[in-house]
Amino acid sequence: MLPRRWYRLVPMVMAIAFVAVGMASWGENTPPQVAVGTPSEDAVIAQMVTVSGVANDEEGFNVSSYVEARWNDWEWFRLPINPGQDGHILYFGEIVNLNWHSPGPHNISVRAFDGELYSEIVVVNVTVRDLPDLVILPTDITLDPEDTFAGQSSRIVVLVRNQGGEDIEEVEVVVRIGDEEVGTLVIPLIGAYNEEIARFKHTFGKGNVTVHASALSLLQTTEKSMANNQADRTFTIQEAEDDEIPIEAIASYMTILLVPIAVYLFFRFKRGKSTSQKD
Repeated sequence: MLPRRWYRLVPMVMAIAFVAVGMASWGENTPPQVAVGTPSEDAVIAQMVTVSGVANDEEGFNVSSYVEARWNDWEWFRLPINPGQDGHILYFGEIVNLNWHSPGPHNISVRAFDGELYSEIVVVNVTVRDLPDLVILPTDITLDPEDTFAGQSSRIVVLVRNQGGEDIEEVEVVVRIGDEEVGTLVIPLIGAYNEEIARFKHTFGKGNVTVHASALSLLQTTEKSMANNQADRTFTIQEAEDDEIPIEAIASYMTILLVPIAVYLFFRFKRGKSTSQKD
């Protein structure tokens, strides 16, 4: 049987053991957890996407904690975070531009770091759209005929390209010379990776003329880029020389000459027919 004074030590020993076990449990660190809110699995996205969600850590985050993401197998990049009030939650989110992402399937991976351990990686699969993309280059604006002279009726020809992988409807093409609107034409549909031509009749004066052409969907369709939807091209219009008579003038002259001849032949034929009937 133990001496009585030893029994007095039992509560103290138990308290020390309890504190030791508690301190040991306090020293354990569990990995954080991540939940991605957007984008959702198998989402179809366009030019930009918001990568957002929440990270939780049982022991709490600290100043060394962060959340990071990466596309496919590219480098990791950190996301802006907003700590919760209790220090156990990190809200994260950022709008990511997808200009460098080719159309088709991609995936984004997200993980959190609590200062010591990483969470498991959460992977979300998405598909990037091949948006339509209207393009007009300066060289896409031409004149017909190419050698247009002052006072000559000609046509302004605008080539409009769709360099995206989706059709685009109700494309309005507008041509201006200075403040003057030469004309407007609506192209019902330009197919994916296709092109259409718009023509505008105009009579030029002599000198340098800058033609401005633009194309825009009336349905406000989202495009890959709006940077190349318009262009300018300057033409030098010469005055017609004596030996360079415009084709319209030649046609007028021919009409003036041929009409009297045709009338003369008509009556000559009619008179000859009447004479033969009398005989």
